[in-house]
Amino acid sequence: MKAALNNLTQGFALEYRSAGVRVNAVMPGGVRTSLTESWLETHLGRKTSELDFNIPSLATPAQIAKVIAALASDELAWVNGVTLPVDGGYSLG
Repeated sequence: MKAALNNLTQGFALEYRSAGVRVNAVMPGGVRTSLTESWLETHLGRKTSELDFNIPSLATPAQIAKVIAALASDELAWVNGVTLPVDGGYSLG
């Protein structure tokens, strides 16, 4: 994780918590988008197939959006100042 992102997130969370503002950061890993598909086609030299995207480190935009929606919900209102990697555990090694 980048120290600057952690420090910025925690600094803003601390600064604005008395105003009821929560600040969290989401660090997504690879996401399957049209740009990702185009990049893969260029580097594979062929059209992509579903098998090319069957890897655990590549999320869908909806998967990332669900994490963001959860962080913004009242159910996770006690979460503040967190930098959360959302990469299916890829950053673990």
